[in-house]
Amino acid sequence: GAGGAWWQTYAAVPTCLSTDLRGLCLENTEYSVFDLSPPSCIRIGAFAEVLSQRLFCGTCPLSLLEAYTSFCGRMRPLPAWAHRGAIIGTQGGTAKVQSLLRKLEEQNTPISAVWLQDWVGRRKT
Repeated sequence: GAGGAWWQTYAAVPTCLSTDLRGLCLENTEYSVFDLSPPSCIRIGAFAEVLSQRLFCGTCPLSLLEAYTSFCGRMRPLPAWAHRGAIIGTQGGTAKVQSLLRKLEEQNTPISAVWLQDWVGRRKT
């Protein structure tokens, strides 16, 4: 599937930032599972002999995010064109994409870019 299977993903980021202004991230690369269902704790399981983690805290959501990104890094600002309209992610072949774009243009939808995903080598219609 698009997100992988239960044991894989294209965007694994073993991190949790809470509304209590606390956070943690694992430095492990092994498969891990976060269980956030208990109200007073976070349960973490990992296929690893050693668990390496970092803890963060903040005085407000922004300071918590700044504490985390000071460790993991910060994305460069997006280019100006990215803020001028929607970035449409779609797939399904030329006719489907052109039809979608016509409908959006008829509604005067500002569009900055189209992300075509037909390159993955298989198409589900």
